[in-house]
Amino acid sequence: MGGRDNDNTQIGKLVPIALLVCFAICVICLSLQPYLMGVSAESARTTNIGFGDGWTTPNGTPVSLDSLNDIPGFAEQGATIQKRLPSSIEPGIELNFRSNNLTLHLFYDDTEAYSFDPTRQSYEMPYASHFNYAQLSPADAHKLATLKLMPVYAGSNAEISDVYLGFTSAYIQRFVRTHGIALIESLFIAFIGFAVLLLETLQHNRDSNSLDLISLGSMLVLLGTWSESVTLVLQMVIGHEALIGALEYMSLLFVPYFIVRFSGSLVQPHHRKRYEIVALAIAVVCIGLTLVLAYTRHVDMHRLLPISHAQLLACAALVLAQSISGIRWHSHGNVRKLLEQNRVVVWAFLLFMLCALADFIKFSLSRQFVDDAAFFMRHGMLIFSFALAYQAILTSVHVLQRAEYADTVEVIAFTDTLTGISNRAAWSVMEDQVDAALQDGSVSDALVCQFDVNYLKRANDTYGHEAGDRLLKRAAETIARSFGIEGSCYRTGGDEFTAILAGENLDERLEECKQLFDLSIAEQNETGEGEVPLSIALGYARTSEVEPHNVQTAQNTADERMYENKRAMKAGRDDLEAQEEDSLR
Repeated sequence: MGGRDNDNTQIGKLVPIALLVCFAICVICLSLQPYLMGVSAESARTTNIGFGDGWTTPNGTPVSLDSLNDIPGFAEQGATIQKRLPSSIEPGIELNFRSNNLTLHLFYDDTEAYSFDPTRQSYEMPYASHFNYAQLSPADAHKLATLKLMPVYAGSNAEISDVYLGFTSAYIQRFVRTHGIALIESLFIAFIGFAVLLLETLQHNRDSNSLDLISLGSMLVLLGTWSESVTLVLQMVIGHEALIGALEYMSLLFVPYFIVRFSGSLVQPHHRKRYEIVALAIAVVCIGLTLVLAYTRHVDMHRLLPISHAQLLACAALVLAQSISGIRWHSHGNVRKLLEQNRVVVWAFLLFMLCALADFIKFSLSRQFVDDAAFFMRHGMLIFSFALAYQAILTSVHVLQRAEYADTVEVIAFTDTLTGISNRAAWSVMEDQVDAALQDGSVSDALVCQFDVNYLKRANDTYGHEAGDRLLKRAAETIARSFGIEGSCYRTGGDEFTAILAGENLDERLEECKQLFDLSIAEQNETGEGEVPLSIALGYARTSEVEPHNVQTAQNTADERMYENKRAMKAGRDDLEAQEEDSLR
């Protein structure tokens, strides 16, 4: 059993290290991704030429690509914008740009060169950002580039950004470099979430009033996944825009329930379960409504955003209600104690909620397209993650200090001060453990041995109590050297000792112990140590031979047999003394 526990402990230490290594590999692969996609060193070093300024309408009115909604009639009829291409174009150069909430057709003079206008099915809607790579050739030099644009969603923000002329590979690498930090931050948040979930699975018998680490880990994983999708790096590198867009939306849809659960464990409100039930009901309704509309009515994810926004607002309301209830429910002293125990986490979680609210307001009220809808939340979550790590370190130090103190107290409490072996309190604990093992079948049988030291009264009366103490120490040493090898030994009375052997092959193990026992006594008596000879009476019994089959009954039987052995040893001593007197006559 001890070896298995050690193996589990080693696994528990190795798994987090393995995850850290995997995380480092993922980061390295991400930084090298442009090269893994076949980007040559020459093209990667090529400078992209900015091509975002100077666009006009056909009548010559300047146009700002990040404010297309300002063009008169754009929301209803779309718009046409144009710009002259450079007078010379290298082979392999492309027109690279990002469009948001737009369908578009690109013409070089009157020839259509590129288009992005997917069929209007729910899983193919051009929601949010799309990266466009339009080929160019030297023959296209000085032609008029014309973009015919149409907004996908009425009233939504539409824009074109990151417009460059150059190799697509260099364009991809530039975007990864400028947005890679945000992706790494998001991966770190998700990694912390997985680490929290892993650590929680390795712990047992947690207090019901402690922090809900399952909800915390799930929350971090979902928020990290959402933030990863928002950075657009994954979309650029691997494509599958619709899939990543759906992943982004579903992460946002599932996370509010876990936020409510974790905040409830943080503030401990009155009727905490009721808040969790309400949050779960809201989540089920929102998720169910989303699935029904998406798969039966073919409503795309962008039009379903009001559902997730409503759920987030309900989540914020529940968190606020939980906080008020927690303050009202606990007494003033308890609130101070609760905040004192988790003050770092409380303030960091509050900061995260404020950051998430800032992103929500920015996304909802901005008249322009929000390039990074998770900017504030991501950094608030990073601060929250570091706060959790700090709190975990403090808690671990405190636990280690208490464990060290508890181990010291336990050693003192369960050790006999005179002989140095375990005492009666330790025997009581062992008795309960063996009885439980016998009952559940993990141990098939146990053997209890009772010992009683002879001549202790003679040593005390004739040579003093110090001589008696030395005799007891010699006896304890002998018992530990013999029966302690196969089992556990205890001093259970003044001159009484108990040993127990459990498991298989008890008869063979008992014989080995008895041989060592007799040999040790003989060796000590041959050396002439001590004021009186060492003599110990022994009796033993197995739990399988007594009724009921428990340790206490076996101990009683062993005790009776020990006294029988003691009487026999006394009778033998009397006969020997009589023979010695006869020989003297």
